[in-house]
Amino acid sequence: MNFIKQIIAVIIGFFIALTIFLAISFIGLIILIGIATKVQIIQDFDDKSVLKITLSGEIKEKSDDDDPLEMLNFLIGDETETPIGLLDIHDVIRHASENSQIKGILLHLNTVNLQSASLEEIRKALEDFQKKDKFVIAYGEFMSESAYYIASVADEIYLHPEGFLEFNGYSVESVFLKGTFEKLGIKPEIFRVGAYKSAVEPFLLDKMSKNNREQTLSYVNSLYLTYLQNISKSRQKNLQTLWKVADEMLVRSADEAVSYGLVTEKLYYDQVLKRIQDLLQISENQDIRFISAENYYRKIIASETEIKRSFSSKIAVLVAEGEIVYAGNQPNQISSINFVRQLQKLRKDSTVKAIVLRINSPGGSALASDNLWREIHLTSEVKPVIASLSDVAASGGYYMAMACDSIVALPNTITGSIGIFAILFNTQDFFKEKLGITFDNVKTGKFADIAEGFRPLTETERNIIQQQVEKSYETFTQKAAKDRNLPLEKLLAVAEGRIWTGNQALKNGLVDIEGGILTAIKIAAEKANVADYQVVYYTAERDLWDKLKESGLSYMKNTKLFSYFCKIEEEILSLIQDPDIKARMPYLTVKL
Repeated sequence: MNFIKQIIAVIIGFFIALTIFLAISFIGLIILIGIATKVQIIQDFDDKSVLKITLSGEIKEKSDDDDPLEMLNFLIGDETETPIGLLDIHDVIRHASENSQIKGILLHLNTVNLQSASLEEIRKALEDFQKKDKFVIAYGEFMSESAYYIASVADEIYLHPEGFLEFNGYSVESVFLKGTFEKLGIKPEIFRVGAYKSAVEPFLLDKMSKNNREQTLSYVNSLYLTYLQNISKSRQKNLQTLWKVADEMLVRSADEAVSYGLVTEKLYYDQVLKRIQDLLQISENQDIRFISAENYYRKIIASETEIKRSFSSKIAVLVAEGEIVYAGNQPNQISSINFVRQLQKLRKDSTVKAIVLRINSPGGSALASDNLWREIHLTSEVKPVIASLSDVAASGGYYMAMACDSIVALPNTITGSIGIFAILFNTQDFFKEKLGITFDNVKTGKFADIAEGFRPLTETERNIIQQQVEKSYETFTQKAAKDRNLPLEKLLAVAEGRIWTGNQALKNGLVDIEGGILTAIKIAAEKANVADYQVVYYTAERDLWDKLKESGLSYMKNTKLFSYFCKIEEEILSLIQDPDIKARMPYLTVKL
């Protein structure tokens, strides 16, 4: 199996390397041409400026302030602005709320590619902005359900006269690969602990199991109830009426969106601009001074970063986003080696008084998760470490969180999934029947080729692996019970690989406090007993080569279809390439 992997990796690697080499050569030439000139992409704003926030494409937790391709768009004449991260958007809104020159916000929302907890963070920031007597206007040609959740907090919501508002409820998609593997002649060998640990189901079944359907229905209903309750509060609409409107899909046009009170009025964009001119009390002939969230961040927020790093008292927000792996430098991965190194630096930094661990991860390698758990514990002995759970902090992601002093989560965070699984693949029939390849070997012991994948496992071998999985589950649950100060029996009752929302986890004792990133930062400062401090963001360091690859791929991945198939590919490859025991939540897509 390793031999075949290596051949495939070499072939793919050659073409990737060739493509990247040519791309970097071109980029290098472009940058050299413009290196003598400081690219000025920021426009100034005046005393009646409006912050414009356009949310589209993939939005990470934190943008890379050292993106090597950031200048490329400008140099080649592309006016597209490099996206910033969720935490950056959050900081921009907070900063603008204290900026007397910013009078309001225009939200231009169509399809927003964010999950529930991220949407909640933005909503809360916008609500705080409104408390400063500043306006928030939302506009869209068409609004997805997630876009409308953000828009619903606005003072006024405008929809294109021929536009569309999606308001028909949540759904969850699970991709099942059992039929594909049967056609290929590949037989999965599954090992798991936890009745609800459904990450393995795509390889075993062609639809959801009873337990998986039960847990999925439970958490998706919880997410949707939070969604409707908050919209009901913001728009002052009856909750049951909203549920009926969504359930029967009564809003199918802009007129119906207005009649049910979900939007203020149907207007064209130029009419929305006229409304903003009225709010600013400027004439129709006077241009509105817009500044984008991206420009605001790079002009003001990012420029303050180095200054903040020099302060004697800092709260460090360490971002942990992606699949947990033992070692790796790929985008959307938490490498335990890199992450441990960063934690050690922050632990030894006397100016860092406390750490907020911002987790957005479905889990991954059980071994890597345990390494992270150990390092977080060591750090918490020196200074406070608070977990702030984002969209997902499940399985291995929760393994990290439970080592922290306190866990803060939003009601619509996905967490829990305390369970373990392992997957091996028997490819014997695939190679023999499809490709005409057979394998033979010699070995010094009867279990020497247990994980090669070219033959079926024996019953003894299955028992050995199952025992390893059960031992990992025992370790996970015992440590969770101790960290959470729960009787083991109570912890086991909410484990079994079951997924919970943040408000369910709070009731079950898996989470301490409801709140977002600001709540976590406040708790960290209180525990560190510091009142005057600066918040500084950190990520596990990666080298320039990996940043170049990620920057290039991010442009392609912003297309919805390409991104969808890339996600499936990443999840399958993570299983095939890393045969480690897994602490990971199911592979699925929540559609808002």
